[in-house]
Amino acid sequence: MMLLTKIPVYATFLAVSFFISNCSNTRYPFNVRVDYAIKYAGKNSSELKKAIGYYSNKSGDSLKLKAACFLIANMPGKGFEEYELRDSTGIKVNIDLFIFRNSDSLEQFKRKYEIKHHTKISYVKIGFKEDVKYITADLLIENIEYAFKAWQFPWAAHLTFAQFCELILPYRIGNEPLQHWRKTFFERYIWIADSIQCKEDIIKACSIINDRLKGKYEYKHGALDFYRGMLDVEKVEKFGGGRCEDLNMYAGYCMRSVGIPVALEFTPYWANSNYGGHSWLGVLNYTRKFVPFNAVYDNPILDSLPFKGAKLAKAYRTTFEEQKDCFGCKFSNTDQIPPFFRGKNFIDITNEYLKTSMVSISLNKKFDSTSFIYLGILNGKNWKPIHWGIIKEDSAVFEAMAREVIYLPIYYFDKGYYAGGDYIVAGDAFFLRANGEKLMLIPDITKRHKMSFDLSQLPWLIPGRKYNVIYWDGIDWRGDTTRGLLKINPRVLKIMERMLDISGVPNNTMYRVFSDSITNETALGRPFIYNVDQKRYRDY
Repeated sequence: MMLLTKIPVYATFLAVSFFISNCSNTRYPFNVRVDYAIKYAGKNSSELKKAIGYYSNKSGDSLKLKAACFLIANMPGKGFEEYELRDSTGIKVNIDLFIFRNSDSLEQFKRKYEIKHHTKISYVKIGFKEDVKYITADLLIENIEYAFKAWQFPWAAHLTFAQFCELILPYRIGNEPLQHWRKTFFERYIWIADSIQCKEDIIKACSIINDRLKGKYEYKHGALDFYRGMLDVEKVEKFGGGRCEDLNMYAGYCMRSVGIPVALEFTPYWANSNYGGHSWLGVLNYTRKFVPFNAVYDNPILDSLPFKGAKLAKAYRTTFEEQKDCFGCKFSNTDQIPPFFRGKNFIDITNEYLKTSMVSISLNKKFDSTSFIYLGILNGKNWKPIHWGIIKEDSAVFEAMAREVIYLPIYYFDKGYYAGGDYIVAGDAFFLRANGEKLMLIPDITKRHKMSFDLSQLPWLIPGRKYNVIYWDGIDWRGDTTRGLLKINPRVLKIMERMLDISGVPNNTMYRVFSDSITNETALGRPFIYNVDQKRYRDY
């Protein structure tokens, strides 16, 4: 661990003053924000001043001083939720459940413990630990020193200081706990410098390290139901994996520790799935193009997306620097802004990966209390906001919307966002076709007909149940169509085509095959529309 030189109080004050004036002359005018961060840190301000003083008093370290400037200026608001294992009386329980890589073994141990001690144990959220109030000078200095070592690797030397600050320097990837990782990971992966022939091949270096992680760690979402927070390095290594955000953190540390420039990227919700969203990493190549990859699974391949059938409506990239033009910075009425959009540290990157269109929509309903609106996509039972637009008179414009996606204009009001029932339909649903044109989905309930669904498209259906078609009536899903009994198992279909026929279906809208016995949102299936380009019904 790097030791700090003792600095007298007056020297620290002079160092801070020098630091502020120095930064004000750079392209990073952080003097006001650094001053705010130091004051906001409260009792921990001494740690920030120590880090500043350390570099202010070292000749030839002006760039490292600017790096410290960048981190401290953008530190407020960042942090992690802390969890603690407690019993039903609230007393802390000192056992480690992460030593069980097998979820069955974990559950068995947990059950035995609860029976023996006549209690229930669970991880409880105990508070948000903000970096600026807890980070140490030791951690900051070690992070900066080893980040600059990483910058010297041949595949990193071309990075500008601005790129370095975003893609190598940050001490965190997402919302994981604060931890000392730089030195350990640098020493663990320094061998990569001798492992590739073309020393400037960023993609190759990234792939070699990602290959090393395969087999050691894996995606474990359901197995982590007992713990809601983000894991740290120790927990990932013990547990043998984690959620996508945990794997991104771990792989991101590996990459950044040796100068491989990566950013965390994500979509809040898939456009053709009921399983929420996803996050991944993007590595910056020499053409200044980000190449996405799934940590510990898929290596980066230029001009490809590693999502295996999942479809993006919007993609975003996390930044360490606060974005001044972000949606969360423009408006203060947060009761009308979903939690995701309140963040100030991400940018829209949809154009980098997909063909997109600017979309203009007309509003059927307008509220004087709000000046912005969302486009939602169907993910699970409800419509989830994926992008926002400013209302001008009775319309709104949305930039860079992915094509071949169904959208619905919606307002957001309720704070109970994840409970559903918090949005109000603002306009007509539409399908954005591959050529960028809108196919409006306005139901014509005066014309009803029979629909035939190819069962090979519906493998989630269960034989012996009665199904009907629910359809979008412009405001909500309705189910007044006739029912059909499913006699054939879609999962064991042979060559012969088998259809599910349901009558009483209105024209020109979207449809879902539905059973009253379905309670799980992920089992609802995807909406069908008539694709005018392919001249057939298909799901989205």
